[in-house]
Amino acid sequence: METQEKLHLAAARLPAVKADIRAHLTRLARQIAAVEALIGAEIESDPELCAAHHLLRSAPGMGPVTTAVLLAHLAELGQLTRREIARLAGLAPEARDSGRWSGQRRIGGGRRQVRRALYQAALVIYSHKRVDRPWIEAQLARGKAPKAIICAVARRLLCRLNAMMKTNTPYVAPA
Repeated sequence: METQEKLHLAAARLPAVKADIRAHLTRLARQIAAVEALIGAEIESDPELCAAHHLLRSAPGMGPVTTAVLLAHLAELGQLTRREIARLAGLAPEARDSGRWSGQRRIGGGRRQVRRALYQAALVIYSHKRVDRPWIEAQLARGKAPKAIICAVARRLLCRLNAMMKTNTPYVAPA
């Protein structure tokens, strides 16, 4: 809703309409801050959630929103294999083959909120290339599409987070 209102503000021509949209944006910002504070308080009040939150936040690209989404929508994190968790999150490439015809692999299904949150985290990792730089560069050199690489980064991140939760160890950058 905030994004919609920002777009409305950019398109508005009349000063009275712009003032009304700005007032609405201010109300929305207060409401968003209040909800984020409630979520943070809920996480801090539960020792298990708090520990998991701090563990997940140690990984690159993992902000408060992505961490909260994972804690809320992926309770199985740390309890499944890497293939199972990727499939549950909708980040496992699915084959679209029939007979001799071989289609393109695509991600989908699973938990949409988790997939979207991890995609955003992967987008940060990809754009800054702080983590997995050699791997990302190798994929680009092989001619892989940037969007496919971002999806692969999201899956790799999820698998690392799953391993971190399984072993209860903070993030360690790969060699």
